[in-house]
Amino acid sequence: MSKNDAPRMTTAERTALSRQVKRVRQDREMTQAELAEAANVSRQTLSDIENGSRVPQDAVLRRIMGVLGIDLPGSDQSDDTRMWLGLIGGVLEAMPPENRPRAGKAALDAATAELLSSVSGGSKDREPKQDDFRRAAHSRSEDRGEDHDSI
Repeated sequence: MSKNDAPRMTTAERTALSRQVKRVRQDREMTQAELAEAANVSRQTLSDIENGSRVPQDAVLRRIMGVLGIDLPGSDQSDDTRMWLGLIGGVLEAMPPENRPRAGKAALDAATAELLSSVSGGSKDREPKQDDFRRAAHSRSEDRGEDHDSI
């Protein structure tokens, strides 16, 4: 699926992602003017997005995040995965910011344990390795009848 075929993000997804734009831009040591020009948006539009007074359109947010080097979810994820990411993201956004890292790690740990269980036949007592994720992705691609060489 190409980026043009990617499902459109919901307003909630765009809102959550747009809250990260300023931090990521600053981490990349870019000015608003530089990012706005590279993403083909006005500096005022970018400012409005960063301060939360405007929720960007799907295509605009994808351009901004693309310039920042961030792949957005959607183009290669199932509807079920996008739904769960949206739900988990909504729950994280609803809690105090200082609690989000711990809650996000707990969600990741739970998902990783399920992955390990499905790959290794139930062993959840070890740290995951990169090969575990590759095997799981390969297995899922076989289930969907996808080309294995792309994994």
